[in-house]
Amino acid sequence: MSSRGSQSRRSNASATPVVPRSTLRERLEPFGGLTTVTVIVAAVVFLAFIAWQARPRSVSTADLKGVEVAIAAATHTTNVAELIIPEGDPPVGGPHFPVPLRAGTYADPVQDGNVIHSLEHGMIWISYNRDLLPAAEIQKLEAIQGAHSRDVVLSPRPENTSPISVASWGRLLKLDTVNTQAINDFIEVNRDRSPEPGVR
Repeated sequence: MSSRGSQSRRSNASATPVVPRSTLRERLEPFGGLTTVTVIVAAVVFLAFIAWQARPRSVSTADLKGVEVAIAAATHTTNVAELIIPEGDPPVGGPHFPVPLRAGTYADPVQDGNVIHSLEHGMIWISYNRDLLPAAEIQKLEAIQGAHSRDVVLSPRPENTSPISVASWGRLLKLDTVNTQAINDFIEVNRDRSPEPGVR
């Protein structure tokens, strides 16, 4: 009898002890567990970020900056020959390609037809002629684009006769050197004053 009792005690002693689950895991179990809750939280944070990026902003009512340029109607085309490109200057409106160009700094020239569509959405295009602008000045333009990363396209454009051209829908500012204040004012005042403002 004592032999059976000692065997029973040995059997109980060798059994794996029950470790209680953490309180946090128990609370999350009805919601699908820690992994599911983590994925849901990450998705909510991501959607909140997207909503913040797309938040409506006030549009300036100040007089538009730059020189007014006459432009044709805003129509879509896939034919380069239908674009209206002024000699020596970037276009500021008119017929354009169906796909807009995203804001950003581009190392190579971009398609005029795509950027015109971006201008229609209220964006600003800073283009420059590499042959007429020192590298240090280009770096200043890159800093300006970075400060307005949602709204500005920056790219070289060898056809430009001015070192720097800043364009919005129907407006153009030409500069020989970087005037940070003038460019920032142009961006703040002219941004989103276009046929389809705020689309990004």
